[in-house]
Amino acid sequence: MDEKKSTKFLGTVREVDGSSVRVQVSDTWEGTTAAPGEGEDYHIGQPGSFIIIKTSPRTKVIAIVSAMRMLEVPVKDAKGEVRYIDQKRIEAQLVGEVISREDKGKTKSEFRRGIS
Repeated sequence: MDEKKSTKFLGTVREVDGSSVRVQVSDTWEGTTAAPGEGEDYHIGQPGSFIIIKTSPRTKVIAIVSAMRMLEVPVKDAKGEVRYIDQKRIEAQLVGEVISREDKGKTKSEFRRGIS
């Protein structure tokens, strides 16, 4: 499966603190759902769901979403007046990493618990 076609851009990592990560959800993200198998839809970004954070061409960090929060963020409009916009933030717990490597012309991936 083509990775670019199979992934959805959720947002930008804003903070990493120990085993926790905070992601600012993109304004273009619509909370779409995907059906990984038969049965119920899977809501991307819901508490308990997995997110994948690409950290290098060969390494991806896996995290489990623990919370989705709405923040009111002050911004200045064109007239210089302050107004508030809603901004979604995801908090997740880092659980491990997937490291890919080439071996005899094939790509092999290995999951490692914890973050190095």
